[in-house]
Amino acid sequence: MQKHTGWILALLCLALLLQTGCAAAPDARPHAAPPIDDKGITSRVIAELARDPDTRVAQIQVETFRGVVQLTGFAADQRVIVRAGEIARRVEGVRRVQNNLILR
Repeated sequence: MQKHTGWILALLCLALLLQTGCAAAPDARPHAAPPIDDKGITSRVIAELARDPDTRVAQIQVETFRGVVQLTGFAADQRVIVRAGEIARRVEGVRRVQNNLILR
């Protein structure tokens, strides 16, 4: 019986070793995309719109969800609407822009 106990113990140790050797760290996610900083994206888009002479006077609200920026509000002419979309697209982290600005 002691002969078999040694083998059983050895097999259990080997199984435990193989199981823990293959386990990934609890927080490790292979090929996981970096988290999206929606608040940071929104802040950067607002700052860029405020710097541009064409868009700083427009009433533009900016919301971001999962890297998708939504522009809402009013603009004096079509050129401002197009310009606001271009500015938003250039901001790092923006995946897509929904330009819902309306002519006033």
